[in-house]
Amino acid sequence: MGRFQELRFSLRALARSPGFSLVAVACLAVGVAAATAIFSLANGLFLRPLPGLAEPGRLVNVGGLGSYPDFRDLRESAGLAGSVVGVAAFLDRQVSVDLPGAAGVGAEAQAVLGQLVTGEYFEVLGSRPQQGRFLSRADEDEAAPVAVIGDRLWRDRFGADPGVVGRALRLNGVSFTVAGVAPEGFIGTFVGLRFDVWVPITAAPRIAAGFDLDDRSIDRLETVARLAAGA
Repeated sequence: MGRFQELRFSLRALARSPGFSLVAVACLAVGVAAATAIFSLANGLFLRPLPGLAEPGRLVNVGGLGSYPDFRDLRESAGLAGSVVGVAAFLDRQVSVDLPGAAGVGAEAQAVLGQLVTGEYFEVLGSRPQQGRFLSRADEDEAAPVAVIGDRLWRDRFGADPGVVGRALRLNGVSFTVAGVAPEGFIGTFVGLRFDVWVPITAAPRIAAGFDLDDRSIDRLETVARLAAGA
């Protein structure tokens, strides 16, 4: 009976001050909504696993390495043995993409966000292509540049053509051949950014004027490593 009496008293108090009651309920509703929104944002940015990556908990950022020569030294060193099974570097770059000979809707050049990556990038992340293949170490040395495109670009500009591998596209006016398509939802290692194309890091001087890969003072590269199981 004690709890029932407390409930009756509470209801009578609310009825005597309906304005205050409405304000209190509204404040409570706003507070709950704000907390829910903040948690949803935090879950999307920090808690939910990144899509398309194998065992993302084994991926770590490597600090203190910013130039391509520095990365090559690390890659060729014996220091990768043991706790680290792979390392890759990448550089973000906005590029203009258009399709040679395209006509009609969507034929004009389109600005997209891309990444210049080392050949191990997709292997280190543990991703799998949905069409064709990903980049490899050999692509860093090839004279004919290739590119991996994202699912969105594949659908928007190529009409989800299953025969997209081998087709051409231009990035900042330079011709590339499509080698593969990244899986749907793949965003790499950055939450909140959507990349649409990936090319070998050695293509940087072609699509980024004045970029010298051999300059150790250019420390713009991000580096990611995959830890060995149990490390």
